[in-house]
Amino acid sequence: DEDAAAMFDVDDALLKVKSKIKEPTAKLRTLAPQANKISFNFQKWAAAVLLLVGLGSLAYNFLGSPSAPNTYAAVDSIENITLSDGSEVVLNKNSTLRLLGDYGTKLRGMELNGEAYFKVKSNADQPFIVKVGDIEVEVLGTQFNVDGRNANDKATVFVDEGKVKVTSMKSRTKVLLTAGESSTYDNSTRVLLKDKSKRHNAMSWIDDKLRFENAPLSQVIMEIEDHFNINVELKNNALSGCKYTSIFNGAEADEVLETLSAVFNLQLMKEGDKTFELTGGNCN
Repeated sequence: DEDAAAMFDVDDALLKVKSKIKEPTAKLRTLAPQANKISFNFQKWAAAVLLLVGLGSLAYNFLGSPSAPNTYAAVDSIENITLSDGSEVVLNKNSTLRLLGDYGTKLRGMELNGEAYFKVKSNADQPFIVKVGDIEVEVLGTQFNVDGRNANDKATVFVDEGKVKVTSMKSRTKVLLTAGESSTYDNSTRVLLKDKSKRHNAMSWIDDKLRFENAPLSQVIMEIEDHFNINVELKNNALSGCKYTSIFNGAEADEVLETLSAVFNLQLMKEGDKTFELTGGNCN
């Protein structure tokens, strides 16, 4: 059974691979420190939204002041915010959220740079709209997550439960997403399309948990890069489609990559603090 073969004893796998690493791996920071982890009661809310937008080259500054409480920023740690309507926001590091001037009147509008998790309190008379780069995400009901990636290149929206409407403000195209569906907006082509891929790790920066369920290795590596803010190069492209299943709770980057190397007989090399290379290997 292919899925069963992908499950393994993590400790045993780590022992087998450590001798193969050409340079001792250093401990890397985890994006969601224990002190900032949040436990949510989703049943209390009409909608829950997660937005991720191009971190990287964007510079984030605290634009707010005592006279401008409509702007929030998180610099070195995750920040928890309660909005005037009772909605709650978990703002990730290096992110800013700016409420529009008429927030709480006819609609609840805001602009996000960075990454945030929203627990939206239901109010049918005041639509909840988040602007992210060139797209708008409008809450239509129940519970869902939105995952956007690199607003300067692409942004992705993922729905966990419920329904959202995603609109490209440039092409004026729209998609309606329900539970289990996602969409990707390409900034260069202005094309907004639905995706079919599952996204188990939309909230990994909050709960510090990585889950892979029969996922292709190329997707696994991409999500590891996103979670730890590192670069991982898979030299053997023939392994891109190899399926992988595992769960990591509070693991660090070197541990995850060492385990991955053991499963696929890869050689792991580290270059600097945030660059890793995987060579050789074979599918199980």
